[in-house]
Formats: sequence, structure tokens, C-alpha cells
Amino acid sequence: MKTKLGSELPTHIPSITGLRFIAAAMVFVSHIAQNRIFNSPDTNEAFYQIFNPAGWVGVEFFFILSGFVLTWSLKDNDTVRSFWRRRVVKIFPNHLVTWFAGLLLMIIAGEALNLFHVIPSAFLVHTWIPRMDALTGTNGPNWSLGCELVFYLCFPYIYRFIRKIRPEHLWGWFAAVTATIFAWTSLVFFVFPERPGIVWADMPFWHFWGVYNLPPVRMLEFTLGILLARIVLSGRWISLSWSSSIGIFAVGYLAVLLVPPEYGMTTVAAIPLSMVIATAATADLRGTPSPLRGPRMIWLGEISFAFYLVHYLILHFTLKALGENVSWSLFVGLCVSTVLLLVTLYFANLLYRWVELPAMRRWGRSPDGMKHGSLVCPPVEKIDDDTRSPSGAAS
Repeated sequence: MKTKLGSELPTHIPSITGLRFIAAAMVFVSHIAQNRIFNSPDTNEAFYQIFNPAGWVGVEFFFILSGFVLTWSLKDNDTVRSFWRRRVVKIFPNHLVTWFAGLLLMIIAGEALNLFHVIPSAFLVHTWIPRMDALTGTNGPNWSLGCELVFYLCFPYIYRFIRKIRPEHLWGWFAAVTATIFAWTSLVFFVFPERPGIVWADMPFWHFWGVYNLPPVRMLEFTLGILLARIVLSGRWISLSWSSSIGIFAVGYLAVLLVPPEYGMTTVAAIPLSMVIATAATADLRGTPSPLRGPRMIWLGEISFAFYLVHYLILHFTLKALGENVSWSLFVGLCVSTVLLLVTLYFANLLYRWVELPAMRRWGRSPDGMKHGSLVCPPVEKIDDDTRSPSGAAS
């Protein structure tokens, strides 16, 4: 059943902002699980098996959400150049601060450094390199920014194609992209080499890199987000309650735990995550209740990017400073994890307030000349969309 959203679209969708922190928190919990901080081997194994996949799901959440939000927030008078500038300003200041912090902490901690740790990750090209030291860089989670950078570069051209898809065909394209994710994962699973292995993951390295790190592969999820936004904006989203969406997501997460990890990383959760994202957006469009719309969730969502970039540095180097073999009971370990979470929130807020916000205010807006079209060089082509609602999308 089609849902008519009407011509009045809100300029802000706070529930989507709240979702960002949930995705970042899932990655945080997965890294707690990977560190095996409990003194019971059985507890460590159970915690790892249940929560390590949360990191995969959180990253996939970010990639789908990224395509959705960029499509939603596209301005009617936007240009390719101004879009690219805003995206670069959004990610590089936070990235460079945490990259330098990671480099300094590695030196202080006496960890081995090489050029693959330092140079590729600084320029966010390390996710293209099939070497584990290159992928970890000086701050492990920033590999995903290398994917995002490719997404941003390609978005104007992907969107220009997707906006031409007739609304009645959007669901078919959504299904086709989902099938492509499954097909690629199956190719990797059955064809890619099974050696060497990875110490901390139950899969070969080439499977891990081929499914999880390659930007063209992850762009499929980004494209799902673009299609999903168009489905919602065109009024063709199915009606789902929060309870239904959360139930579907819970079933999807359970499936992630049961299937081979190659499929759990990108394939199984794609549709459940899309359901949650679209439900959050339509709840704000219609003004129906949402658990993600409160001021605390909005604040957490606003600092989520900074949280994502600082959390691994705090976890890794704090636990290393406490001792390689440190471990606790379940209760004490959860308390330690809570303290580390609060410390991460503190530093994330500092990074957001003193780096991310000032950078966006200083360089994230179009110069006055650009606003009026008086560019020094010929103006670039506008990113437009003749299929959008008359009122435009959120800014």
C-alpha cells in the first residue's frame, strides 16, 4: 500500500541522527568483544560470538545511512563542487586529528610502525591495499572513511542515474542491488583463496578484504541507501511500525550470528537495516512517536562521527596500558566498559565541539560568490532531481 507523504517535508529528521549513535555504539561493543576482557574463557567466547558481529552490522548501517542521508539532504541548487567540498570538510579534520593521535600513541606504546601504517591511511587510500597493516593504519576504524571518500566522489553521478528511475521501478532496482551484494559475497566465499587466515576472524584474509573493505563492494550498500531515500520520498515506502522494524532487525541480527561470516558482514542485515532507517525517516515525516527523537539521542547522534573515530584509540591504548593479560569478572568487565564508554563520549564531544563544528562553519559553506553563481571558473553542473517532492528535501 502506497503512503502519501504530502508536500510538506521537514527540514530535519532527528530520528536518523539518533540512529547514527546506535551504529557507532555497535562498533564500540564489537571492539570490547574483540579484546576479550573477561577472566572466564567461556564468557569471552560467548560475548565475542554474540557481539563481535555488531561491528559489521554497525558499519553496514553507516554505509546505507550515508546514501540515504546524502540523497535526503541534497539541496536543489547544489553543485558537484560545493557537495564535494562539504564532504571533504566533514571527514578530514576529524580524521587528521585522530590519525596523528593514533601515530603518537603507537610511538609512545612502542608498537611497530611501517610506511603501510602511516602513509596510505593518512590519505584514506589504505582500504584499497590488501595488507592487514595497511588496513589498520594508525587508527583502525578509519578504513571506512576511505570507502566514504569514494562514495562522495561518485555520488553526483550515481544519483544522476538513480533519479531517472521511474518511481514504480525503484523497488525492482532495490531488489537487484540486494541480489548483487549476495552474488558478490557468494563469489568471494566459493572462489577467493582460502589462505592466509586471520587470527581474530574465522575466515581467510582474501575473503575479509574482498567482502568487507573494498570500496566498490561497499558502494552497493551506499546505493541501497540512495534508492531507499527515493522510495520514501516518492511515497512508495511500505507502512511498518517500530515494533515490526525492530523485530525484523532482531531476526536479521540472529541470522548474522548463524550464517558464515562473509554473509554476515554485508548480505544478511542489508534489508533489516533498510527497514529501520526508512521507519525512522517516515516516523519524523508523519510526526508519529519515535524513540530516537529525544534531545539526548540527537546529541549522541551529532557526536557519533567523532565517537567512531576516537573509540578504538581509547579502547586499545587504555587496555594496553593496563596490561596485556588484564581481565575481569563479567560484572567488573562491564563496569570497565561503561567507564571506557563515558571517556570515549567525553573525548568525542571535545573533537566535535573544537574540530568538527569549527571546520564545518569555516569551510563547509559555499562562498558568497558561489551562492550567486559568480565563480572564477565556469560553473559545474548542478546536481538536480526532477523527481523530488515540490518542497525539496531536508537540508
